[in-house]
Amino acid sequence: MRKSILSVFLLIASLIAFSACDDDGATCGNGKVEAAEECDDGNDVDDDGCTNLCTLPRCGDAIVQAGEECDDGNDINFDSCTNDCRTPRCGDGILQEGEECDDGNWNNNDACTTECSIAVCGDGFVQLGVEQCDDGNEVDDDGCSNDCKLPNCGDGIVQAGEECDDGNLNNNDSCLNSCVSAFCGDSYVQTGVEECDDANMDNTDGCLNSCEVATCGDGYVRVGVEACDDGNDDDTDSCTSECKLPTCGDGFVQAGEECDDGNMDNSDDCLNTCLLPSCGDTHIQAGVEECDDGNNVDGDWCASDCTRECFLGDATAIQDDHCYMVFTETVDWDNAAQACNLIGAHLVEITDSAENTLVAGLASGVVSSYWIGLTDQWSEGTFVWYLYPDNFLAPVYTNWAAGEPDNTSLGETGNSNCVIQTSSSEEWADEECDLSYGYVCEYEWE
Repeated sequence: MRKSILSVFLLIASLIAFSACDDDGATCGNGKVEAAEECDDGNDVDDDGCTNLCTLPRCGDAIVQAGEECDDGNDINFDSCTNDCRTPRCGDGILQEGEECDDGNWNNNDACTTECSIAVCGDGFVQLGVEQCDDGNEVDDDGCSNDCKLPNCGDGIVQAGEECDDGNLNNNDSCLNSCVSAFCGDSYVQTGVEECDDANMDNTDGCLNSCEVATCGDGYVRVGVEACDDGNDDDTDSCTSECKLPTCGDGFVQAGEECDDGNMDNSDDCLNTCLLPSCGDTHIQAGVEECDDGNNVDGDWCASDCTRECFLGDATAIQDDHCYMVFTETVDWDNAAQACNLIGAHLVEITDSAENTLVAGLASGVVSSYWIGLTDQWSEGTFVWYLYPDNFLAPVYTNWAAGEPDNTSLGETGNSNCVIQTSSSEEWADEECDLSYGYVCEYEWE
């Protein structure tokens, strides 16, 4: 409506000008260019080379002249006619109604396409500096993703050549960072699936080829840890359930063993050689045998039935692990000591009052006085028990008679270096060593 009113106004103005004269007497339309006229073609045709106002045609005079697509006579650039008298179009650099943008170029790789729409991912044009690619589709697993990025491992999209793609950098899930599906032997422990993964095919280390931690009983011998592994829990075959080679003393009865109690005690019902104990094996079986000297010979302190023998002498007694033997034959102290040593015994050593009474009681009625093993012949006044050659013990108990030891014998002083016991009083006295008395020997079982 606005343009129609303007056209009518211009037409009326041109008619008035055509029929009127200027102040200087010029008449527009008389065919003569006069005064301030730019032209005068003497007609009322407005769109030829001279307007009805006798002005040369120009863009913006509201008259569509040759070479103009339009002319709305205003300086509004974004209406239906531009200021250069062209019909508005996409690419003219002027943002018109219906256009999102118009940058005036024919470059589809900038922020505004040649269709005057704002460049977006998926329009089929690669926006430089913004997009890596744009294939104009919504297919995510072709050569260009839906966010206009070139495909790469880790983008969360499984592309050609990839087994998987979970879009993270976690090598412990079902998809590795290399976009290969996790598998036993890839060197990564898959959480909740694998116990270990050492990326080798060696079943003798700490991780099996099944990605399970090596354990005793898995059937594989772990180097440096297991001696064997037969894959079962049978302790009586060639490999125990602890993956150790069978040995005597492991507590398991193997082939060739009569027993195996797993200890180092030879006095129970299984020897350390894994043989059943027997009389004559040199080991005293507790509660069964009294002795065991490793032979079946009688008369050597241990009988062939492994009972203790204490039979020499004129009177004998067994007390605890000791055999006491009273000999009535009279000899000097040295010969008495040698006689005891020859049978594997020694002159009796008395260590307490109970033993003192035992020895005196055994000798009572057999012999009145007798040699015991106490002497000071090697150091006057220092009495020791002589057990075997070079084996001496200091006394821990004595039972001297009144005035003893007095180093006096038969009225002579200075030679009483050996000791006798009197059975009736149980008391001791020192006498000359070369006198003759009976004697008491003592044998000790170990």
